[in-house]
Amino acid sequence: MKLFSTMLILAVAFFLGMGCDSPTSSKNGTGTLKVLLTDAPASYEAVNVTISQVAVHYAGKETTDESSGWEIIAAAGQTFNLLNLTQGITALLGNASLPVGHYTQVRLIVSDASVVNEGTHTLDIPSDTVKLVCGFDIKEGEVTTLIIDFDADRSVIITGEGQYK
Repeated sequence: MKLFSTMLILAVAFFLGMGCDSPTSSKNGTGTLKVLLTDAPASYEAVNVTISQVAVHYAGKETTDESSGWEIIAAAGQTFNLLNLTQGITALLGNASLPVGHYTQVRLIVSDASVVNEGTHTLDIPSDTVKLVCGFDIKEGEVTTLIIDFDADRSVIITGEGQYK
C-alpha cells in the first residue's frame, strides 16, 4: 500500500509539472485578448472575406518548430463584407483567455475572399494568410483589445492583367 501511495504522489507530481513551461499555463496568470475587425469606406461594392482562423504568437516560445508558440483565438469560419464594417462598426473575430506575456504577431487565415466591382472577382491572398507583425502585451486580469482596420481601397490591388490581389 505504501508503494502504491508513493507511486500515486509521483504520478500526480509528474502530471502537474508537465504544463509548467507551456504558454497555456496559468503560472503567471491570464488576461483576455479581444480581436475586432473594421474597415474604412471604399469604392468597391463589396469586399467579402472568410476568416477561418485567428492566431497570435507568444514571444516566449521561439523555436525552429513553425507551429510552436501559437495560440488559436478563433477557429470557426466567419464571413464578413468589410464594407459593412465602416464608421466605427466592428465585428468580433475572437475573444480568448491567454497567458500573461508578450505576443509578437497576429495571423488571419483567409479561406475565401472576393471583391464586387462591376462583377465578382476572386481576391488572391498569398499563402491565404494575413500576417500582422505588431507586438502587444497581455496583462493579468486585464482585457487587451486589438482592432484590425483593413483599408480596402489601399489594400486591394488590381493588376495589369485584371487580377485582384
